[in-house]
Amino acid sequence: VNMTGGSATEIDCFDESTLNVSVGQIGNLRANEQSTVNIFGGTLNLMSSYGTANINLLGNAAIGSMGAYRTSVFNMYDGTIVGLWAEENSTLNLYGGAITDLLVARVSTTVNVFGYNLAKTSTGGTYGDGQVTGFWQNDLPFTINLAGSGTYSRVNLIPEPATLLLLCAGPFLLKRKP
Repeated sequence: VNMTGGSATEIDCFDESTLNVSVGQIGNLRANEQSTVNIFGGTLNLMSSYGTANINLLGNAAIGSMGAYRTSVFNMYDGTIVGLWAEENSTLNLYGGAITDLLVARVSTTVNVFGYNLAKTSTGGTYGDGQVTGFWQNDLPFTINLAGSGTYSRVNLIPEPATLLLLCAGPFLLKRKP
């Protein structure tokens, strides 16, 4: 299904369906089982994914809150989300965009943050549970406020490829010749 305008109060995706949202307004979007949702734009109030669903936030959409549950995967490349929650073995891959309020990760969730000059603190931030700062690969700075006691330990910082290459090559570059 391709949504190129209009509005919907609720949308449920099931099985191996694909929903592409370019423009429009959605009150509540649920991706279930093996469905895929690609969001290029629009406004969504509440979004959630369950089972092995995949949600890709690829464009400048505005989302109120997003919840990833039961082994689902959420990939964020752009856009704005107020609150992002993840539970039950779900995976969040963050490459860009803005999380304006909080990130909560519970129950065996993995959060991968890709960028450079990445830093993670276990205290501070809006909720006192830490924050992640750095730059996305498009050079935009970001700060993500962590909430919940277990969130900090579930966040992995993954340097962009050039930084990773320098880190790996560092010992060889520093080695002195006799």
